[in-house]
Amino acid sequence: HGESWYKFRSKVQQVMLQPRIANMYIGAIEEGSLALMK
Repeated sequence: HGESWYKFRSKVQQVMLQPRIANMYIGAIEEGSLALMK
């Protein structure tokens, strides 16, 4: 995915792996996943 993706992922991953934070985005992630499967 390239260097820019790596830099972005490195910063975001630390925060998103915290259960409290991840829980805030579960709905949006599920909605996007379901849309992709249609």
